[in-house]
Amino acid sequence: MMEMKRLTTESITFLMMKEKSKYSYSKEKPMFNVDEKREKHFSIPERSVLKISDTPQSVIFYNSLAHKRDTVVSVYVDSPFVIVRDPRGKIIPSQIDLFWTDRDSVSTDVYKVSFVMAIQALGICQYTIEKTHKLSTKKAVPSEITFYNSNMNMEHSSSVFTIKKSPSKPFSLENYYMKAGFSQATGLLQNITFKAEGITHPVSIKFVTYGTRKSSEKSGAYLFLPDGEGREVTIVDPFIHVIQGTVVSEVSVFVENVEHVVRLYNSPGADSLSLDIYNIVDIRDKLNFEMAMRVCSDIKSEDNSFHTDLNGFQMHRRKTYSKLPLQANYYPMPTAMFVENSQKRLNILSGQSLGAAYLKPGEMEVMLDRRLNQDDSRGLGQGVLDNKQTPNKFRLLLEIRKISPLLEMKNQVKPLSLLAHLTSLHLIHPLYVSPRNPDSSNIDLQLLPSFSSTLDGSSSGLTCDVHLLNLRTLQNKDDDPSLKFVPQNSAALILHRFSFDCDFPNLGLSCTIGNGKVDLNSLFKDIKLKDIRSTSLSLLYESNSSLSQSHLFIKPNDISAFKITPY
Repeated sequence: MMEMKRLTTESITFLMMKEKSKYSYSKEKPMFNVDEKREKHFSIPERSVLKISDTPQSVIFYNSLAHKRDTVVSVYVDSPFVIVRDPRGKIIPSQIDLFWTDRDSVSTDVYKVSFVMAIQALGICQYTIEKTHKLSTKKAVPSEITFYNSNMNMEHSSSVFTIKKSPSKPFSLENYYMKAGFSQATGLLQNITFKAEGITHPVSIKFVTYGTRKSSEKSGAYLFLPDGEGREVTIVDPFIHVIQGTVVSEVSVFVENVEHVVRLYNSPGADSLSLDIYNIVDIRDKLNFEMAMRVCSDIKSEDNSFHTDLNGFQMHRRKTYSKLPLQANYYPMPTAMFVENSQKRLNILSGQSLGAAYLKPGEMEVMLDRRLNQDDSRGLGQGVLDNKQTPNKFRLLLEIRKISPLLEMKNQVKPLSLLAHLTSLHLIHPLYVSPRNPDSSNIDLQLLPSFSSTLDGSSSGLTCDVHLLNLRTLQNKDDDPSLKFVPQNSAALILHRFSFDCDFPNLGLSCTIGNGKVDLNSLFKDIKLKDIRSTSLSLLYESNSSLSQSHLFIKPNDISAFKITPY
């Protein structure tokens, strides 16, 4: 994975160089670093730190989606006294945060800079970060930190950041769109309020654990045989720190076996309409122990039904049956699940494949990690004892219906809303961040029109309802050894059109809805296509007739593959 990130970073570097002939690859001193590094393949990634000097330092961003994005990004630097400039050289607002090395300790030489950026479809752009002699109160604003249940001493940072200790009272995070309320006792989410309507919706998060039954057949790698219902984790005086800022606000709660972080962004894009949840689960000190996150709300479906997705392609209606044991009501959740009623819908969008359930009315549950002593006689031959620190990423999206469903909701399979589709894409396909390597040679880099401009015919790339699954050159046959590693002059283009629920408002979108129409003339602005043919998804069979470049149509909830040949 890290080698693929390095390859992507080097490709971006080559495209961004003013003079391509000056590009040279250096494994020891690359021009740009990857955004993270790992000590071992199973380690929690460590973010690359940009060393700030009097010379402006470049950071390159790459958007792998075929839609424009307005989003919050974060870069790690070695000084809190910085300003950020966009590709046009204009100073933009930014937020400076402390970098936490442990639960109750911060780094004195690493800080986080967050700012809002706009990047075009499949675009590459360059921002610069400069050192200043003092912290600007207008453009670079330090965050405010509040501690709960802590005796932490932060005297060394008090001159830059506002740090205070608060008595036990409820607190909240908010942006222009919503306000999230948290419990002073546990630090966990309690409710969500939309500012436009002023109505508070009860949405809370809990953590539950399962053991294994005491019979001869116990839980293992393949079997889930709990010893009863999930037991809620008791949280007493947890260490909580709350960060309030103009760009991003967050709550970090440290409880037994899990570090729980909830972030709320403040941007014009879709990322500000949902809560970002990040958990680091560590159950290496437990035996026969399974941990899940439970999201509770007042949304109760009519017949105990809920929806999960099938491999990120389509949604499938599930139903909880009281006559079945608990484990029989758990289902796979590759990327999404939701529960709804006639007024609203609560989505859990996941960055990794997990198991999920809707065991009681209003309670959605996602399994986070499992550690089991014994083999379950299903072929593995051992227990599940190789646990590591496990990061989990989610987006919690609450949506209010703009129109009531025309038909009875019972027995209907409902797709995600368009906002949920795009939020899921942003979670699964984050921006590539490549900070400048200070040890590399000083080569002048400028933002040049590259592949991003060729896909910017209508300033939006593809329409919101069409997702670019893959675009790659085709391989020659291996019959001729001289052509074995030489690509063809053709490429495979694979597109997926979403099927989405129109009952919900399309907020925070920076693209339009095209109803399945794809115009490759605008998609490839500077590339003229000689031939376009539809093919099978395996790319083995193609049509005999060529297609019109401006009349491609993809049916809802369909994946279509095309073979394109440029002049």
